[in-house]
Amino acid sequence: MRSMRAVKRGATNRTLAKVRGKDRWNPQEPVVMIAPNSGREPFPEHPIVSKTVIVVDDSRLSRMHVRGMILRSQPDWTVIEAGNSDELFARLAESDIQIAIIDFNMPGANGIEAATRLRAERPEIDLAIITANGQDSVVAGIRALGAAFMPKPLDEQQVMRFLASTNLPKRRRTAP
Repeated sequence: MRSMRAVKRGATNRTLAKVRGKDRWNPQEPVVMIAPNSGREPFPEHPIVSKTVIVVDDSRLSRMHVRGMILRSQPDWTVIEAGNSDELFARLAESDIQIAIIDFNMPGANGIEAATRLRAERPEIDLAIITANGQDSVVAGIRALGAAFMPKPLDEQQVMRFLASTNLPKRRRTAP
């Protein structure tokens, strides 16, 4: 397929329409994506299904800010809030949560401790930890959990990229 070879990483629907030789982009037409440098045939883009996200932060204002970012990019998703790790695990028992965004600095169990327990109980949940603390040891602890690190102040594009990454096939985790 000549047109698929021309698709580059980060191509938008409009550039795909140009590559396909069409004058206009049709939002009804399915978009075909290929993994960069994979050498494989293209695969249809997986539709984004409705998901439930929990935002855990002791600051109500921060939770509202993250909620707004999520709902601006994914208006059909459900966002649940928790003020600490105890509330996180109470909400976890009540809802089918697929994504957790957890603040690092909270009273009681910090974000890494809460994420470690969450990973042990529900390994399928996609995790991101947000923090203004960018020390190497903190970032290393976040990465060791297989969680995304998102520095404060949060950038909406970064949150959107994390949410989009939750739709990708999961990588196999290798033993350390």
